Amino acid sequence: MREIKFRYRIKQKNNPEIRTLILPLHDLEFNFYEDIIKNNWEVLSKDQFTGLKDKNGKEIYERDIVNCRGYQDKIYSIGEVYWSDITAQIYIGCHYNNNLLNPEFSLRIVEDVKELEVIGNIYENPELLTH
Repeated sequence: MREIKFRYRIKQKNNPEIRTLILPLHDLEFNFYEDIIKNNWEVLSKDQFTGLKDKNGKEIYERDIVNCRGYQDKIYSIGEVYWSDITAQIYIGCHYNNNLLNPEFSLRIVEDVKELEVIGNIYENPELLTH
């Protein structure tokens, strides 16, 4: 069973510094949001852990940007990791001009991808997705 945890990007309202927190679900159940609001923090993003790690052992979260290689080295792509509620699967979404393409142009991580490497995320490195 995968560990349920989230990666938060937060900042204080009067400070431009952005911090990243990784919190397991059990920590979130103990008034995390109350502490954030009380201490004047703003949540910029919340990304769920996929339960997977890349080829270097780095945890993969939704909205990470990854290099991926398919089986038999036929597919090589850079894309965004996302969860599809429709199919209940984790995908590598292909982008064109910063827009996520239709899921039919995406790779299913478990079925189509042999190797992944996290190279950034859509918040800090959006330029990686421009074509």
